[in-house]
Amino acid sequence: MAVVTSIMRAQQIIQVRVDEMLAPFGLTFARFELLRLLAFSRAGALPLGKAGARLQVHQTSITNVVTRLDERGLVTVKPDVNDRRVTRVSLSRSGTSRLRKANQLLAEVDFGVGELDKSELETISALLFRVRAEHGDAAR
Repeated sequence: MAVVTSIMRAQQIIQVRVDEMLAPFGLTFARFELLRLLAFSRAGALPLGKAGARLQVHQTSITNVVTRLDERGLVTVKPDVNDRRVTRVSLSRSGTSRLRKANQLLAEVDFGVGELDKSELETISALLFRVRAEHGDAAR
């Protein structure tokens, strides 16, 4: 119970810190995470369903995030040219610029976990990866 409570409380603290840092960019962590995912993709674009699956969020949640980003001009949403039933979300130039600035700020403050050194962060990441992998989340 102590471990679970500590993880849950630390997550809440980090979430608040990160969201406060991202607020000036008009982003939440969920929106930042989608922009980051799109930036990592080969073409800067993914089908909406694939983006949701990779982020392991419900279709309604990914649609909401995409809608908010589209309203701000940070992504574009279009039917797939090969399959019009599929919606593709793409990182816009404005989204790329905003992501770069937000990422730089988060990196400067160690993504809200500056109290921990590199070795501690690697240990925590490795331990939690085992829990995540056991449940099908194999992304590091």
